[in-house]
Amino acid sequence: MPTLQIRLFGELSLTYGDRPVAGITTARSQALLAYLVLHRHAPQTRQRLAFQLWMDSTDTQSRTNLRKELTYLRRDLPQADQFLLVESKTLQWSPTAPFTLDVMEFEEALKAAEVADAQMAQSLLKQAIALYKGELLPSCEDEWILPERERLQQRYTHALEQLVDFLETQQDYRSALGYAQQLLRLDALNEATYCTLMRLYNGCGDRANALQIYHRCLSVLREELGVDPSSTTRKLYEQVLREEEPLVARTPAQPPVTVRSSASPHLTNRKTSTLPLVGRKREWGLIQEWSAQTLVMPPNCCC
Repeated sequence: MPTLQIRLFGELSLTYGDRPVAGITTARSQALLAYLVLHRHAPQTRQRLAFQLWMDSTDTQSRTNLRKELTYLRRDLPQADQFLLVESKTLQWSPTAPFTLDVMEFEEALKAAEVADAQMAQSLLKQAIALYKGELLPSCEDEWILPERERLQQRYTHALEQLVDFLETQQDYRSALGYAQQLLRLDALNEATYCTLMRLYNGCGDRANALQIYHRCLSVLREELGVDPSSTTRKLYEQVLREEEPLVARTPAQPPVTVRSSASPHLTNRKTSTLPLVGRKREWGLIQEWSAQTLVMPPNCCC
């Protein structure tokens, strides 16, 4: 029997076997499906469903709307009777039906990571993070989904923080950077994330980006909240800034040059040899004789 694959993170996506299910397109049909799947562990009364999905309608109208949307859902969902348990007063998504749900897999991975060893925990956290493609059914604006959406986003945030901590401890700074940047996209006002990014860039040897992150933090906090970064963040910035001092060139050190005031300007940086001319007495004598002749040569002499 084919498996129905349901994705609620990001836009709703349904696949039955290897074929996409394209018929469930209206906002109300999607909301009804999502509600039933997320509350699959217990039957839901029709009255409660009608109220949650049509809060602004009268009781009679909301019940009529529910009957209509249930008809559409049973028509468009492949093998609907295997997944929907329909009773006169209740509706329920069958928890034993052959289906997968990204939300369920996400939470199972996080639960397993809590009791796993460090290496397995990292793998499970990465698996959970990969499943989170976006907010829970962002097209739905019903009040009932808001607490669940917030709860799952908080779990996602915590998973990112845990994974970044693991990777930073292992000095795998480049891998940690990608996950830390996801944290910043979630909450651009979280000062702790800016500090994490500064440490990670600095750990990679990229001090320029570490300093740039601080200035980005400064700008965002001033524009959005009217405050400056905390003393902790400023101290981290100053630490990175001190490490930004010009580096000494990687060449052998040269001894200081001694300048003699009585020396000729042409010989200022020239070293005088103190080694004797061993075995070169004849040559040295010829040099001295040539030098003496040069000094007494008439100025207008042409050679």
